[in-house]
Amino acid sequence: MARPALLEDFDTRAPAPEPPPPEPAGPSADWLEGHAAGRAEAEAEAASRRDAAAAELAQVLEAMEFTFVEARAHVLASLRPLVSEMAEGLLPGLAEAARVPALIELVMAAAEEDARAPLRLTISPALHEALAPQLPLPAGPPLEVVADADLPDGRALLMTPEGRGTALDYADYLDELRQTLSALTHEPALRTEHG
Repeated sequence: MARPALLEDFDTRAPAPEPPPPEPAGPSADWLEGHAAGRAEAEAEAASRRDAAAAELAQVLEAMEFTFVEARAHVLASLRPLVSEMAEGLLPGLAEAARVPALIELVMAAAEEDARAPLRLTISPALHEALAPQLPLPAGPPLEVVADADLPDGRALLMTPEGRGTALDYADYLDELRQTLSALTHEPALRTEHG
């Protein structure tokens, strides 16, 4: 039997490759380092923008310095001369023009309550002169109009024979109107809240 010849092996088979290294469980250390650096840079930029916006808002608010209370005070201050002119210039004239019709209305209201008895209207001499053209009242109650020099101007007394009376004082009425008008421009006491 023949023996096989031992010949040199020239086969070019490469040795079995080494298995690849196992995949890491997460991102690489380089990636994590880059991510952390990028995030820190973005957070710093966002904080810088936020601080700049807050500073700009503070400057705008400081520049405005015009709150609702200050605006209201400014409007009231600009209205004050108008209201003063109304109270001092217009009201006395209006009250003077309304005085005679108000007296007539007062007399008619008193007469409706008790039309049997004559009424006595005591007024100042100046008011008597203003009322004289209106007398006697057409279809009105019996009325005796008396001028009393002791009665201050702007005051009238209406009396029934039973002693019931009504007083009308235009000075008080004008004072009430002046107070009402001045209350329109009254500035309330300012309160500081929250600091």
